[in-house]
Amino acid sequence: MFKYIIEKAGDLDWLALGPFLLFFVFFILVTIYAIKKRPTYIDKMSNLPLED
Repeated sequence: MFKYIIEKAGDLDWLALGPFLLFFVFFILVTIYAIKKRPTYIDKMSNLPLED
């Protein structure tokens, strides 16, 4: 699929593709990190701004 997209893009600027791939990898890593956090930790952090 990606090969088809790159072939059809024509003059694809590789300097534009690099930041896109970097963002995509970062987004996936942050999503995995958020999913793996314990619910107790998430509850503690969500209540932190409300505590005095």
